[in-house]
Amino acid sequence: MPYTISRRLGTLLASAGLVGVLATQPYNADNQPAVVTVGAQLPAAVDTTTSGRMETFRSERPVAPGVTLTTLDQYGPDGFTGEPNWLQSNVLSVDMTAGTRVDRIFPGRVASREPLPQMAERAGAVAAVNTDYFDISGSGAPWGVGIQSGELLHSPLPNTRAATSQNAVMFTEDGIGRIGEIVFEGTVFLPGGQTVPLDAMNKAELLRDQIQVFTPVWGTFCRCRATETAARDTEVVVVNGSVTEVSDQPRAGAIPDNGFVLVGREGGADRLAALEPGDQVRIDYSFRAPDDMRIKAAMSGRQLLVVDGKPETQTASNNTPEPRTAVGFSADGRRMWLITVDGRQPAFSRGIGLSELARKMVDLGAHTALNLDGGGSTTIVAREPGADELALVNRPSDGQLRPVPTGLAFYAPAGSGRLAGYWVTTKIDPERRPGFAYQAPLRPERVFPGLNRRLEADGYDETFGPTGTPGGAPVAWTSADQRVGTVSDDGVFSARGPGRTTVAARFGNATGAMELTVLGELRRLSSLPAPIAVTQQRGPAGFDVVGFDERGYSAPIDPDDVELTYDDSAIKVTVNERGQFEVTALRDRGSTVITAAVRGLTATIPVGIGLADVVVEDFEDADDWELFTLRATASMSTTEGGHSGAGMQLDFDFTQSNLTRGIGVWSPGRRLKIAGEPWAFKLWVNSGGWGQRARIEVDDALGTVFTLEPGTVNEPGWQQITYEVPQGVKYPLHLRRVYFNEVDGNATYTGRLVIDELTAVVPTPVEAVPASSSPDPLVAHGTAAGAADWRFAVLSDLGVRGDDPNGPAAQRARRALREIRDRQAALVVVNGGFVADGSAANLAFAHQLLKQELPPDVVYYYVPGEAELFNGSLATFEAEFGATPRVVDHGGIRFLLLDTTRQSYRGGDWTQLPLVRDQLAAASADKRVTSVVVAQNLPLRDPGPGHLSELTDRKEAATIEQMLTAFREQSGKAASLIAASAGRFHVERADGIPYVTNGPGKAAVSGAGGSGEFAGWSLWSVRPDAGPDGLRAEFVPQADSLTVDAPHTVPVGSVTRLDALIMQGGRAIPVRYPMAAVWTGVEGVRLGPASGAPPGYLASFDPSTGDLRALRPGTLTLALKVNTQTVSVRITVVE
Repeated sequence: MPYTISRRLGTLLASAGLVGVLATQPYNADNQPAVVTVGAQLPAAVDTTTSGRMETFRSERPVAPGVTLTTLDQYGPDGFTGEPNWLQSNVLSVDMTAGTRVDRIFPGRVASREPLPQMAERAGAVAAVNTDYFDISGSGAPWGVGIQSGELLHSPLPNTRAATSQNAVMFTEDGIGRIGEIVFEGTVFLPGGQTVPLDAMNKAELLRDQIQVFTPVWGTFCRCRATETAARDTEVVVVNGSVTEVSDQPRAGAIPDNGFVLVGREGGADRLAALEPGDQVRIDYSFRAPDDMRIKAAMSGRQLLVVDGKPETQTASNNTPEPRTAVGFSADGRRMWLITVDGRQPAFSRGIGLSELARKMVDLGAHTALNLDGGGSTTIVAREPGADELALVNRPSDGQLRPVPTGLAFYAPAGSGRLAGYWVTTKIDPERRPGFAYQAPLRPERVFPGLNRRLEADGYDETFGPTGTPGGAPVAWTSADQRVGTVSDDGVFSARGPGRTTVAARFGNATGAMELTVLGELRRLSSLPAPIAVTQQRGPAGFDVVGFDERGYSAPIDPDDVELTYDDSAIKVTVNERGQFEVTALRDRGSTVITAAVRGLTATIPVGIGLADVVVEDFEDADDWELFTLRATASMSTTEGGHSGAGMQLDFDFTQSNLTRGIGVWSPGRRLKIAGEPWAFKLWVNSGGWGQRARIEVDDALGTVFTLEPGTVNEPGWQQITYEVPQGVKYPLHLRRVYFNEVDGNATYTGRLVIDELTAVVPTPVEAVPASSSPDPLVAHGTAAGAADWRFAVLSDLGVRGDDPNGPAAQRARRALREIRDRQAALVVVNGGFVADGSAANLAFAHQLLKQELPPDVVYYYVPGEAELFNGSLATFEAEFGATPRVVDHGGIRFLLLDTTRQSYRGGDWTQLPLVRDQLAAASADKRVTSVVVAQNLPLRDPGPGHLSELTDRKEAATIEQMLTAFREQSGKAASLIAASAGRFHVERADGIPYVTNGPGKAAVSGAGGSGEFAGWSLWSVRPDAGPDGLRAEFVPQADSLTVDAPHTVPVGSVTRLDALIMQGGRAIPVRYPMAAVWTGVEGVRLGPASGAPPGYLASFDPSTGDLRALRPGTLTLALKVNTQTVSVRITVVE
């Protein structure tokens, strides 16, 4: 079968329903519905699977014969709660008849845990997933049954600690998969012919009056774990069939290879206590499977998900979105599906409830399915074709691999070792796994002319196992289009000119290939991330150098093409196996910079070294905080007995329950903002050393709640506890609470805690270097925008108030609307922030302004921003201006007017993303539509420092970007996204699409104006016949006056910069890009470069830079127009 590794959203538009335009009712100035072009009814903007989610990414690759790994990204409502979120799942589809074997793996001891990759690598597996629930707070032993290679390692046993069912996934010796119950039967043969039941084997829990056996495979963990709640217990050691020890307390330690240990409690303990050293004791046990199947491997799960092809109904408690692992089989047991779903990472994957998981299994084809251990245990590893090592496929929710006791492993059949094909990849890994945050993949399949891309070709045989060429012969590399690029004998692709080519590795009949794209010429550099924070404690920090062409298409630069300059006494920079630069700190603290140079371009990368402690809270005033208790009574007060001055005292009573109890404090407002980007927190605690779990709860900018738990407070007196912050959180953080839990049911006591001085451990601050940029051809600056079929205007962020109808904000709004009218805009988009807040009075006044100031034939649409919310709702806004989101056609442009008032699309209406998908697909096929404009208040990326005003869901942002690029490339039509809210006018291109932030209509409060920080509005000229370049934008400033600083005389041959200023509310602002300004040569001036100037011109003038080059003597006249202001200057050129 064919296997594809698709980039995200590469086929989204092709798969969408290509029909219709959503009918909407814009208003004209008479408050009557305007005429718009409307097609057929819009289709449902969701997929038709049982999940109801939108698929945004799918990749598929082989692992072994009959084993395929599919990775899937989905977006949409949770199947139980209805809350929209992201979901990433990985599915191993297995044909059990294709030769790949299945078995259980474990660390070698039952009471032991190990990260799944180590277990699987040691076993020689080609893929593995986690399986059993286990005693996570104690021995680590699985709760359910364990059969491996036909041998019973531990028995099934219902237990009280984990409520594990008897349901097990099992595999027969002839390779059939089943889900059912395995029954354990055992007998203890005592002296005198007595027998007693043997109830369990190698379990972390024993029920009342029972007896179980521990064998050497149990390990060394204390066998007392099984009898912690017993009134009395007994342990008997048996070696070579003879009792050697009898103890009234189960113990830790290894069990002799030729022996076993019996442990009993209550009635079972009494029977064992009667034994004496020298007594002969033996045991016998067996297990039974349904239909007396001969079982090769078995492990336990919990809830049945699918029975007879139908999803089981699950309880509400089992339908919280969590990371999950599950297994399912076809009716004949010859096909298997193993699925892992990542969770607890809302920016990446929220998780799934069991009801939706069951439906997923049915969609895959499962006749029966079982839920396995999930949460932080959910892990899947698999090899790539030709690889000799396993790779982690999913992103575990703990931020790191959780050690687990068991896994289900897959073993490829023995291969011939004969080369069958190549798996071709780039040396640079596109995925950068930044922890809980989402980062769009790099695009190493792209490269710039004159640069290189190192490729790798892993040879594989018919089992997809690694193999090489006979005798180590070299691989032959070829490029299908040598005009695009060539490949060296060692797999280095050298890019020549723009285009696409297929690069292949070949030896004999074995081949493998990938497509590479050569972009336009490299125009600028940046780094990801920037700045970089590094410490000696955490080890190296990675970064990539990324380049951009003139259309904003990006690609990582191969490290071999980058020249780095840095202080080698402060840091060391190396390249890791994934093709990423790594910075290692050589000092404890400080800052430095790395300069990256590529083909004459440079990027400066600030590096902060070490950490600093910043006090967040001194706890000297208990009145600011709120007491937290869980199954306990407590009081809090300020005490002078803090660690440094006063502290907060918590007196508590933990005698009222034997369930988990807790005490602590909620922060002021339950959400105390923490400055900077802390890597850790420190807290001074004075306790009695009771062993309580110390915890801090924080949330990040995405609202994700993290519980930071370094361990237990075991030592009495003062100690400073350090709480590590997981990598990849979205800053800023907010402190929710500080608290302590007692989880030991036997520990009941009263006591006192004192806490003091919570400190944030932050990286050494460094100043970010502003990103380099160049004028975008979308923006008209220096010259007129040119001819247009029609024009529209965008206005935003004015803050008018109904109770101040003649105030400054209203005056600015009237002025802007009159300027828009005078420039003959046919349509106006009000892009959020037009009102100070979304009260009915303010919105009614805004509506009145629009009707009064715009002509009747001008239509307008109001896109809401955060200011338009009222009491957290858009109801008032929609009552005044109509429903949102909207889709309208005007003059060949399809406008998609979206709602980002809650910092994301899904915060308002998750169907906006599939709406965009479907509308782009429809626009691509509709000849009447020549371009698409997406308008929303919040930018995808804030161009200002700190990136504080941008879409918080970075996965949504990446999805929209890829949709728009796919639309432009597939249709050849123009696309743009216009946002606001960032306090400046700005254009940034990403993968061919201009992303525009419309500046504020009210006067800016800071900035020099040269970076787009001025008040104004934008005017857009539309030329439908110009294809992807059919839009030009003028960023029109409010100009109270205009002056040009020009000399009276200039000498021939000189170059003089002419500086112009506008006044805006008493603030002088330079007339620079991207401000709209039109220079004209009234007399003797050539607008443009000096080269080729016809005789008679006295000077050339470059409107984009303001540079005047004097050519020959005489007097010239230049004129400048900015908005309604015009000024002219006369300059004499002298010898």
